[in-house]
Amino acid sequence: MLSPLAEASTILEGKHYPTSNLVLPYIYGSIAALARDAATTQTWDNQLLLAKDLHEDVAHARRCLHIAMEARWVTNIDKEKLRFLCVATLLDPRLLSLPIPLFTPEMKKQARDDFLSEFDMNWAPVPADEAAEGAAGVPAAEDSPVNIMAVQVPAALKRDGSLGSWMLSVSHLNQQPATPAPQQRVSETEAEKYLKLVPELMTTDVLDWWATHEAEFPNLARMARQFLGCPATSASAERVFSLAGRLYNDLRQHMTDGTLEERMWAKVNFD
Repeated sequence: MLSPLAEASTILEGKHYPTSNLVLPYIYGSIAALARDAATTQTWDNQLLLAKDLHEDVAHARRCLHIAMEARWVTNIDKEKLRFLCVATLLDPRLLSLPIPLFTPEMKKQARDDFLSEFDMNWAPVPADEAAEGAAGVPAAEDSPVNIMAVQVPAALKRDGSLGSWMLSVSHLNQQPATPAPQQRVSETEAEKYLKLVPELMTTDVLDWWATHEAEFPNLARMARQFLGCPATSASAERVFSLAGRLYNDLRQHMTDGTLEERMWAKVNFD
């Protein structure tokens, strides 16, 4: 029953530098899988293990872990941290519909509003007429209501340790998304057009996708580079410090900086 949490921890602390767009899918999926009555997909046969089949002691430990993780990541999570992670998640074209367990329709709408707000405030180009009005001291008009469209959830893939298989394994824990009524807007920003796209397959390479669509979303691509460049955890950096401590020990105190750097490079790239 703890296999989802073990898989999420392995992925997020991996040495291949998982980025911030993966934090919410894995963490919230783990929390939902630890709920009292939740069934869990076993890693070896892709079958659901029911909560009623658990030993009493295992069920108790599972409930305690669920309470602790829910308090840290759902109930008491810092609002700015959640906002950042939501924006990063939406910048992953595979996760545009936010198919994340525990995410209610209201949370999804708030995440899209935060995404649009972040783009408008920090990344959108200033139109020529608005720039002229600002220079003349005339306040610019407020934006009209944004258009939030429901998008199709991509087809799930066979479980194989990838993001696609993870989303499949927690899909039975997901809440049904609401379909808001579309609103009319005279012109759309890059961010609004992007949010209307159909999510990509889970096999899509995110960086390749943004390189291909940079001409279509030039300013949004700059925003994506900023958010998708943030690592999911600090585990990889901490491993580098640990490696330096093992290489530079009491018997090797006369090692030069260059030698230490070369030995660390060789060790990290050994595989």
